[in-house]
Amino acid sequence: MIIDLHNHTFPKSDDSLLSPDDLIINAKKRGLDGICITDHDQFWNPTEINELQLKYSFPVFPGSEITTEEGHVIVFGLNEYIFGMHNIKFLSEIVKNNSGFMIAAHPYRRRFDSVSQMDPSKLEITAINSKSDLIFKTVDAIESINGRGEDIQNIFSEKICNLLELPSTGGSDSHKLEDIAKVATKFSTKITSLEELIAQLKNGIYEPILLK
Repeated sequence: MIIDLHNHTFPKSDDSLLSPDDLIINAKKRGLDGICITDHDQFWNPTEINELQLKYSFPVFPGSEITTEEGHVIVFGLNEYIFGMHNIKFLSEIVKNNSGFMIAAHPYRRRFDSVSQMDPSKLEITAINSKSDLIFKTVDAIESINGRGEDIQNIFSEKICNLLELPSTGGSDSHKLEDIAKVATKFSTKITSLEELIAQLKNGIYEPILLK
């Protein structure tokens, strides 16, 4: 089953040009088996998600991309923003208490995204120096392929993932139509609910894939 774990919609994400309907219609059209909506510091309630699933007969899973002082983290298993989530230790405690899951989104940001850093000769040492960052000690997986990242940035993310021996995910990070279904995560089993998605993420049996 191929699911894109990282997408944004307007108005919950004010930097997105996609409506939820745009996202789901095009995700189906482009061959995905399911889609996650992970708006910035916002949460979808179960009723809204259920309405979208019924409307399009398509699996839709709610999550959120939380902005922390250590970087952005995609979380599954929570249903509301609580003040203090900008602190990754606080966020981690809440996620654990709710049996959720945390993924470091586009981990190259603030680490390997300046012109001076994006040099293959600096990739290895920068990854080694970054692997001890608090975010990587806290999350359950790393987004090693981000649809909006440069190839070398995603190679950097994969390097950190391998160094830490954490599970690897892929997400398009969709904000506009052309972003949809660039990247996804391939699971070996059918997933029909958020609970099943979290369980499979915890199993660690999946892989990021490039779709276009």
